[in-house]
Amino acid sequence: MNFKIAHQDALIISGGRCLIATFTLLSITVATSNLKPAEYGIFSILTTLHMLFGYFLINPVGQHINKNTHNWIDDGTLISRLRHFKIYIFSVSIAGALITSTWYITQNATPIEIVVNSASVSVMIIFASWNATLIYILNMAGKRVKAILWSGATTICGLAFSYTLVRIYQSGTCWFVGQSIGMAIGALGALGAVRSLRENWTTLRQSLVTRISLTKYILPLSLSTGLIWTLTSGYRLLIEHNWGLAELGNITVGLVISAQFWHFFESIGMQLLYPYYFKSLAIESKNEASQAHSDILNTLGPIFLVLLSFSITSSAQIKHLFVSSAYTDILHFMIFGAVCEAIKAISNTISLGAQVRYNITSLIMPYAAGSITLFAGIHVSSAMAADAKHAVFFILPANLVILGVMSWKISRILKIELDGARWILGILIVSISVLFFEKLIPNTFFESIAYLAISVLIHFLFGATMLWNNKNLLRLTSQRLSH
Repeated sequence: MNFKIAHQDALIISGGRCLIATFTLLSITVATSNLKPAEYGIFSILTTLHMLFGYFLINPVGQHINKNTHNWIDDGTLISRLRHFKIYIFSVSIAGALITSTWYITQNATPIEIVVNSASVSVMIIFASWNATLIYILNMAGKRVKAILWSGATTICGLAFSYTLVRIYQSGTCWFVGQSIGMAIGALGALGAVRSLRENWTTLRQSLVTRISLTKYILPLSLSTGLIWTLTSGYRLLIEHNWGLAELGNITVGLVISAQFWHFFESIGMQLLYPYYFKSLAIESKNEASQAHSDILNTLGPIFLVLLSFSITSSAQIKHLFVSSAYTDILHFMIFGAVCEAIKAISNTISLGAQVRYNITSLIMPYAAGSITLFAGIHVSSAMAADAKHAVFFILPANLVILGVMSWKISRILKIELDGARWILGILIVSISVLFFEKLIPNTFFESIAYLAISVLIHFLFGATMLWNNKNLLRLTSQRLSH
């Protein structure tokens, strides 16, 4: 591995992501300050409907593109293949508009609400899909600065346009539309950067998928990601139906803060290490791919435990600094969400083993078991007239079920070797954070800043300890990525 290049990548990605995370937290502050819980509930519903198509129909094809990005850039066929993706995304956006219309008709919405919300979801599907795909291609190609640049532009422009629109009309729909404009700006910039990866792209028409990739990879993955949607967003439709938009808004804010926090750190790991992992799958044998899977799991897994500790100790300060007082009793949801996100992040890393030789069908059972657990719990809570908070609790056992079944299924495909010392140290750090949580609840703004700064410093040192002289990390990043 070229250590200097890897070190520069880490600094670029971490620095860029810190800037993006700052604007993301600012976005949550602005949203909760300008939207009532019921309006935030509307934004949550629109996001849920958009994510249905993102997870179920776009993500599987996007992962197929990720898996082949290096080869398609090398042979000059990437741009030609993406032309088919353009037609596919447009078709999905039409389906998104129809499903959204159907949902709002069943909710007795007015004609203008049906049209505006359906069009909003359709537009978001188009621009968010291109945004995610093109920025990820830049990262896979080793263009870290450009990937961070356009990812940052997406977040900053989304915040600016959302804020402008909600100042005109305080609506969850306006906030959603502003976010889609940010996605469009980021996608257009990333498209130009992707085109500049080569001077001589082939003009011959190339297929995006083959029959084998469709049946062995994309369709099974589509079923799996569709089930993931039910666990990450789909349940919100049931919460809204049984307990109302205001209750959904209150619950969602706490969970969204945790999800955004974890997305920030997961994305650093993904941008740094996923390109190396997929490069290993593209050029190495099954035994070497198995080693790469253990390496990425032993690198990210213990770090996720450190991040869980940080989430627990810093949640009270983040709530005090960034969330409007109109959103009551969300601290417990933030901590609860952090635990669920940590389990989910570890499960996602384990699931990467299914990418080896297209063993994607192994993902269906874990997510199906988790979905059944969650929806059964929500149904029982509704039948017993329980509080919405009790219904949401079932997200935790659902994620634990996924982790257990996922570990079992992947272990039948690949040999998983755990770095026991680092995992035990991570568990110990989490245990300590639980003991100190109540002592770090701030009473003033300055206490929030001080406690948060101390927590950042301590957990930075913990993370550095996990990565210091880590043979898993060194072995994984031995590939060369740049084009």
